Amino acid sequence: MRILASLSTLLKSGINSLLQKFYDPQQELENAYQQQVEILRSVRQCREEVETSLRRLESRAAQLGEAAGECRRQARHLLSQGREKLAAVLLQQKQEIIIQLNKLEECMADLEKNRGELLSIENKLVTLIESFRAQRELMPIRSFTATEQHALNRLLANTRAGVKELSLAVERIQHKSAVTQQGAALLSKLQPRNLLTKTGEDELEQELQRVIITNKAREELNSLKKEMAQSL
Repeated sequence: MRILASLSTLLKSGINSLLQKFYDPQQELENAYQQQVEILRSVRQCREEVETSLRRLESRAAQLGEAAGECRRQARHLLSQGREKLAAVLLQQKQEIIIQLNKLEECMADLEKNRGELLSIENKLVTLIESFRAQRELMPIRSFTATEQHALNRLLANTRAGVKELSLAVERIQHKSAVTQQGAALLSKLQPRNLLTKTGEDELEQELQRVIITNKAREELNSLKKEMAQSL
């Protein structure tokens, strides 16, 4: 995520700038304001990127759901022709598709959580900027008294603290989103037959999954046979 990768650098540079000794108070206020606006723009772009990934995964999940349904329809058709073994194979494929679908849905849930966290950060930044702008308007246009200088220092320090807290939160989301999207990309590329061997599971877990798939496929096969017998 290029936007997220550059956001941390932007935030840190903004914080460092806020800490520098200033000579032109109005320019310092303007710089601090523009930095916050730029950070807000970046966070919004990050959120939009996560939402794009979510839509992509939702589309893939819909395709998998249709594929699972098609496997069941074809299995029923094969059963009507007395081709039970082929029907069983299709129902096993359906179970493999469902495993892939479940894993994608977990990724989608993680990304949805990240989206919510980014939206929360976005709203906090909006509030921070609005507060900063309101306090900035109370500052004198030209020279500053000692009291006004103290108020300016306090405003910049509070802004720095708020931005720093949000920057750390964004960095955490950046890491989680990157890991989730990498996993989702791998799942989207895998065919169901390869799913058990390329998702980081050990041999025992893979064998357990195969047994579960076989058992569920057998149960569904028996259920289909009963349905068809009752419809006669």
